[in-house]
Amino acid sequence: MIFSIVGCSRQSSSWQQPVPNADIIFQSTMSGPFELNFIQAVGSNHQVLNVDENFVKPIWSRDATIIYGLSDPSTQFPYEDIGYPAYWDIKKGVFKRCEDNLPDYWQIEEENLSTNQKKVLLYDSFEIVLLNMDTCQIQQNIIDFNNQSGEYGVSGFSYYPMTQELVYGRFTVPNESRKYSLIKLNLQTG
Repeated sequence: MIFSIVGCSRQSSSWQQPVPNADIIFQSTMSGPFELNFIQAVGSNHQVLNVDENFVKPIWSRDATIIYGLSDPSTQFPYEDIGYPAYWDIKKGVFKRCEDNLPDYWQIEEENLSTNQKKVLLYDSFEIVLLNMDTCQIQQNIIDFNNQSGEYGVSGFSYYPMTQELVYGRFTVPNESRKYSLIKLNLQTG
């Protein structure tokens, strides 16, 4: 299957095999830098695909037609766990990376329950944002400590789409007296 790349400098990318039918997807760097592993939840049917894009922290979309991840970290070695938001659209055969005027992010999660919109939650050191992957535009700054960078930072999150609840880690700055808090935020009620 051949994939076209949208929003990047490279023109095409080859997906070596059909995407396996698997419950779980994860990245490994055991054999190569961009190795995607697919496996059933019971541990059977393990398959490995090597992709020719810098693509880390893969997650399935809820309808299992898109693989979201982070790609092409501008200032890091290929094995680092940060990058720009990106996805492989398995149905359409498209790889897209959003990189214009965006920082490197540490985590990506699908936000939308709807299968016709590609919206993801992302975090970097000081913010959690909602990004539309079709337009590559930030739609909402959910958590923003950029003006408080000398006070607080973000340390990961977990999102439950059924109730639109976000749990995130907040830490205090500076490092020598760092304290952590775990905060639950309902995105509907604030």
